[in-house]
Amino acid sequence: MGLITKPKTYADNDPIIYSDLNDNWDTLYNLLNGNIDNANIAAGADIDPLKIAGGATTLTTAQTLSGQKTIINPLLQLYDGWIQSADAWVYVASNQFKIVSVDRTALFPKGTRIKCTNNAVTVYGDVIASAVSGSDTLITLAPNDDFSFVSTSLITNPFYSYDQIPQGYPGWFNFTPTYGGFNSAGGNPVYSYKYKISGNSITIYMNATINGTSNDTIFTFTLPVAPSQNNETAAICGVKDNNITLTSPGHIKLFASSNVASVFKGLFEVAFTNTGYKLAYPQPFTYEF
Repeated sequence: MGLITKPKTYADNDPIIYSDLNDNWDTLYNLLNGNIDNANIAAGADIDPLKIAGGATTLTTAQTLSGQKTIINPLLQLYDGWIQSADAWVYVASNQFKIVSVDRTALFPKGTRIKCTNNAVTVYGDVIASAVSGSDTLITLAPNDDFSFVSTSLITNPFYSYDQIPQGYPGWFNFTPTYGGFNSAGGNPVYSYKYKISGNSITIYMNATINGTSNDTIFTFTLPVAPSQNNETAAICGVKDNNITLTSPGHIKLFASSNVASVFKGLFEVAFTNTGYKLAYPQPFTYEF
């Protein structure tokens, strides 16, 4: 209804006419009976919300709740696990972006899920590092074969999440490592290699499908992210050396701050033969980064 004005203002010795009185009272009556709106409430009225009762309220514009609030029995509808970022994300590399002129490291701890659009593709990933670089925040994602940023396309629709499985998040990512100790002319082994990240830990799954041809006594492969500490036996594995599948197990060793893992054909650091086929059959293993 908006603001109202008094139809009749009496002066001394004015005759009292019932229609004028009715107009004044009817104006107030009509306002109070369901027509009070925002224009009738003073700014800063400080109305106690406990005095406001009724059904659900629909807020059609963005609202900001400042200070400490207690929300009792909230019902969050259509929540998909993602939080929309208010910042612009700017391409840096295939697995890196930056947020310009602000420190957002607290928003992107290790293990934060991200989702955005780049090159007309929905990109997913996991944060493995965030740091202030100059005046910007540089965010690094674990590299994978499924998603990467394209420099010629803007990053849009940025979201992040701390949930384990926000809607659409793939969970496992494929990865192609670099191998050491094999014939470079097509002699590398072939694995179904994938990983998943939970917080600041990562689980590696490697399923061997094709033997590798040895040309060195070492057997190494790269990891999506370097461990934070040494792991003398990250995993026990079956091994093949010089065309023979061994009856005793080998093991995988990790090194702090290095993304290169080493495989040995025994429970101690026993080197492989530099000829014939060699392969490892590790169980899934998890480490901290």
